[in-house]
Amino acid sequence: MQYDLDNRNTLEEVFVQEGSDWYATFNPDVRRPMSVRQVQRYSHSSIVCSVKFSADASLLAVGIKDEVVLYDRPNNLKYSYPIPAPPPADDGEPKPNHARCVAISPDGTLLAAGSEDTYVRLWHIPTGSFLTTLVGHRGEVYGLAFSSTSPSTSTPSSPSETTLLSASADGTIHVWPLAPLYATDTDTGTNADTPSSKDGIQPLKVLVAPQSAEQRKPPVLTSVSVSPDGALVVGGSLDNAVRVWDLRSAGVVAEEGEVAQHPNRLKLNNNNNTSNNNSSSGGSSSAEPGAEAAAVYAAHFIPSVGGGFGGGSEWDVLSAGTDKALTLWKVSGEAGKIRGEGVKTLRGHRAAIACASVALVGRKIYAASGSTTGAQTDAPGAEASASVRMWDVKDGKTMFVLRGHRNTVTSVDLSKDGSLLVTGSGDCDVRVWEYSLS
Repeated sequence: MQYDLDNRNTLEEVFVQEGSDWYATFNPDVRRPMSVRQVQRYSHSSIVCSVKFSADASLLAVGIKDEVVLYDRPNNLKYSYPIPAPPPADDGEPKPNHARCVAISPDGTLLAAGSEDTYVRLWHIPTGSFLTTLVGHRGEVYGLAFSSTSPSTSTPSSPSETTLLSASADGTIHVWPLAPLYATDTDTGTNADTPSSKDGIQPLKVLVAPQSAEQRKPPVLTSVSVSPDGALVVGGSLDNAVRVWDLRSAGVVAEEGEVAQHPNRLKLNNNNNTSNNNSSSGGSSSAEPGAEAAAVYAAHFIPSVGGGFGGGSEWDVLSAGTDKALTLWKVSGEAGKIRGEGVKTLRGHRAAIACASVALVGRKIYAASGSTTGAQTDAPGAEASASVRMWDVKDGKTMFVLRGHRNTVTSVDLSKDGSLLVTGSGDCDVRVWEYSLS
C-alpha cells in the first residue's frame, strides 16, 4: 500500500511523532522500530548555506554570510571564523560573502570553507589559527571534499598527504595538496605534526568540465565527492549532468597547467531519471525536448560495503536535484575506461531536492535529502513546506519524513555512525536530530 507521508492526516497516530515546532511521519510499510527527536537547534543571523559534521560528529561546521561557525557539540562551545568581505559593488554597497560549502578534515584538525569570492580558506581547529587562502578558481566555490586515500595505492594517507578538492561555478574541480602546510623539520627531515601558515599553494590537478557548443559559459559545478579508494571524483552540475573523473588516468584528468578533456558524463534523463552512460566524448547533456531543465545539486560516492557495492572496480554514486528524485548510479571500469548506468530511482519529494547526504551503517546505506518549499498541493492536510526524507537506499524506501524548517533545506549531513542528522535552512536555523532505524 502507498502512504502519503506528506499528509499526516492520512496516517494513524502511531506513525506520527511531534515536537514543539516540528513533526515526523514514519512509513508504515517499514516493519521495524523507528524514532527521531531534535537534540540541538542553533539560530543564526543569515541563511545557512552549508553544514558538516566531523568524522566523530563532535564538531559541526556551519557556513553562513561572512563567517563559518564551528560548534563543539559535547562541550556546548561556539567558535567564529570570519570571512573577509569582497570589494564593494560599483554603487558602493557592501557585498556579502557567503560560505557556500564547508568541510572538516578526516582527523578533525582542519576546517575548510569555499565562498562567493572564489577562494577556499583553511583554519587549524585545535589552535583556531588561520592557515591559508587557496587561490585559483574564477567562480563561486560550491563544493568541498577532503581525500585521505591515495589513488595509486588505495591506502589511507597521513595528514600531510591529505588533499582537498573544491568544485566551482567556473566549471573546474581543483585538487589541492595540503603537504605544504606541514613544514619540514630540517633536523629530522620529517614532516611536522602541526600545520603552519603557507601562501601560494598551487593545485596538483585541475579537473575541467568541458563546455559544449550550446553552452555560453562553463557548466556550474555544485558538488564534489571522492570514491572510497581515492581513484575517482564525481561532481554534480547545473546543466543536468553527473560527471566522473579518473585520477589514475592522465587522459582524463589535467595535470597542472593543462586542460582536461572529456570526463565521463552520466546524463540524467528527465523522463525516467536513469539512462545509459554517454560515451566519454563530452557530448551535450541537455534535457529531452519539451522537458523542464534540471540541475544536479548533490552527487556522492557511497562508501564500500563489498558484495558489489564499491568492491573491486565498481562504485555507487547517489545524485539528487531539481527533478525531485534521487538516482543511484553504478560506475565501473578500469583506469581511463569508466562507464556508468542509472540503476535505481528514489521518488517521494514533491519539490526540488536542494541537498543530500549518504552514510554506510553496517551493511545498510542510508541517505537524507532536503527539499525546497515547493508548490502548494490540493490534497487536504498535505504540506507544501520544505521537508527532509530519510531513505533506505538498497530497499528504495522512505523511512521517515521530517518537517520543521520554514524555508528551503539548503544542506544536510549524516554522522558516520548512523545516529545523527543535521539540517540547515534558509530560515537561518540549524537543527541536529537523533534517530534510530533499528
